[in-house]
Amino acid sequence: RLYSPVVELTRDAAHDTILAGHRVFQGERISVLTRALHTNPEYWGGEFGDPLSFNPDRFHPDAVAARHPNAYHPWGFGSRACIGSQFALFEAKSFLAIMLVHFKWIGKPGYHLMPGYVKGSAAPSAKDLAFEVKARPGGPLDTPHLAASTPSFSEPAAV
Repeated sequence: RLYSPVVELTRDAAHDTILAGHRVFQGERISVLTRALHTNPEYWGGEFGDPLSFNPDRFHPDAVAARHPNAYHPWGFGSRACIGSQFALFEAKSFLAIMLVHFKWIGKPGYHLMPGYVKGSAAPSAKDLAFEVKARPGGPLDTPHLAASTPSFSEPAAV
């Protein structure tokens, strides 16, 4: 929500109208910055606190139902929405499910989520994010025969 993959949504007005007290004529281009939309205190503040802070309760089903349906559009909307959004979400969920079954993820103590920017990337990623990743105890990779047969990087594999 705070760092959407889509930065700006643009549409051409289908009819003459009044938008936020301003006259908009048919055919005139309207731009909405997703950062402004996704941090609007009317939809994202209130009981959830600062609209710029991370609070997963904002996406509780009751909160989603109470919010205006156009208050959140990370992939755009309508006929110009990102055609890969559903695939990207499915792929991310599948990857995460597989990784969580096989590994235990331990975050860095005291880490605070901050955006990091890489030149040329479309959206920010977490700055200096690091995890300790271990085979999940009792999981599919937690077997003695696998550990014994996996070559170490410090020892050359036998040919």
